Amino acid sequence: MGYPDNWCCLRPAALAIFLFPPGRLKSLLHPRAGDLTLGVVIGVLLLCGSWAGRLLLAGPETARQMWLGAIYIQLGPSDLLQSSPGILSAFLFIIFSQELCFRGSLQESLSTSLGQRSGWIICSLLDAGTFLGTIFTMRVPGVGPNPLLFLGVLLCALVLGFTRQTTQRLLPGLIAHLVFAYFSIAQFRLPGL
Repeated sequence: MGYPDNWCCLRPAALAIFLFPPGRLKSLLHPRAGDLTLGVVIGVLLLCGSWAGRLLLAGPETARQMWLGAIYIQLGPSDLLQSSPGILSAFLFIIFSQELCFRGSLQESLSTSLGQRSGWIICSLLDAGTFLGTIFTMRVPGVGPNPLLFLGVLLCALVLGFTRQTTQRLLPGLIAHLVFAYFSIAQFRLPGL
């Protein structure tokens, strides 16, 4: 399974745990009524948005469809995530780490110092910035640089950051991220990819 760019989140996420004031992380992750429903609904909306974006940017009758193929090749076989407990555990840990680092520690810190809207937007840009290199590393010869993963991460980061901002909690966004990523990677790929 791919996800090489997300490994950069592991060390900052481990550090982020120690940057939270005592009890703050627990309050952000403590389940409340509606967290699961809200997270699933947002995750499904992100999934639908990604399908619409794929059709607009890399429709089935375009050469840019190869951009999507390059992403799926990087991710590996779709059944790998479901059949390997080790890869599934790493997948869950990466998503938890990303949420903890970006929407947890970084967004909270930026929102405190720059204001809520600026903190949310800058944090989302920084999250997407970790995928900036994929535009060129997943370049398809004859088609050009591949912006799909970067744009997808940017839009997801904006939605997840907005969820964090409006709920003042991490759990709904974490659930949404898990739902979106799992079903994008393991379940609902294009036929033959």
